[in-house]
Amino acid sequence: MKIDFNPAAIGDLNMAVKWEVARIRREANGDPTTALKLGLGELVKQDIISDNELRTLSRIVELDDEIGREETTPERAYIEVRRIHYELLRSRNASPFALSFAARAAASYISIDENGGESKVVFAKAGRFERIGQIAGGVIGGALGGADGAVIGGQLGGEIGGAVDECLD
Repeated sequence: MKIDFNPAAIGDLNMAVKWEVARIRREANGDPTTALKLGLGELVKQDIISDNELRTLSRIVELDDEIGREETTPERAYIEVRRIHYELLRSRNASPFALSFAARAAASYISIDENGGESKVVFAKAGRFERIGQIAGGVIGGALGGADGAVIGGQLGGEIGGAVDECLD
């Protein structure tokens, strides 16, 4: 199947993304966690993820905040994110976006070798922009190409957001 591509549409897409991000930020009153959850809600509206997956993926977003507020450790958050990812894998009916989001979240934790060769998770490498990029990319990709577009857009958006995080470190 050949897909016709119009480079002029990039400008339209760029504006659509900016408007959508601005709308969600206004609706979230500037709260990043709320904005991320609203973005996940958009994926539910597009039938990219289920209501149950919305709750599950929102928990991953909440864990990022809990680490920042020192309500949990990166090690505990990593264990919970791994558990979430394994549950999605075992369910056999998880959406591709939910699987890719959870897998990327689990892979974002960094461990170091302690004395004696044991590893300890010390921090979550993914920053706020990586998560925002993955969700925003999923929303736009889903609008353009359904579930497959959401996964591809989410991964690309996550990479771009991750690059922004690296530049801000």
